[in-house]
Amino acid sequence: MVVKTEGTDSVTKSMVNADMTVDLHPVSDTRSQMDYKADVKIKGRLGILGDMVLRATATLILQEFTRRLHKGLAEQA
Repeated sequence: MVVKTEGTDSVTKSMVNADMTVDLHPVSDTRSQMDYKADVKIKGRLGILGDMVLRATATLILQEFTRRLHKGLAEQA
């Protein structure tokens, strides 16, 4: 699955673009493993703040993606 997302931070007006490739592999009948690769581009003041903030932002993006994926899968079940 390929996911492309973009958005603008409401405080700094920085722009975020993320391209993620996600692969799901069955581990058992009831479990799957998710592998992902993310390419995140941040422009604006948020991008200037440095690696620590960028890593935290990327973590939040991935957490939100995972939350929405779980919700979408639950709605289909």
